[in-house]
Amino acid sequence: KGYGRILLEGFIEQLEAKQAEEIWLEVRESNVSAYKLYEDVGFNEINRRVGYYPSQDGREDALIMTYMFM
Repeated sequence: KGYGRILLEGFIEQLEAKQAEEIWLEVRESNVSAYKLYEDVGFNEINRRVGYYPSQDGREDALIMTYMFM
């Protein structure tokens, strides 16, 4: 496992212990490795902010993701 995954899973465990209901995050559309990590641990994309970030090609979308505790 990578350090990012270990930290993220630990963060989720801590929030679950504190009875959190959900986690929200935002990631650049071009950050494919981060998106894949979030998806792999249970986050789902729920929305996007079109043209939110500046990029070399103009603008880039921000992807909004959430993790729901059951």
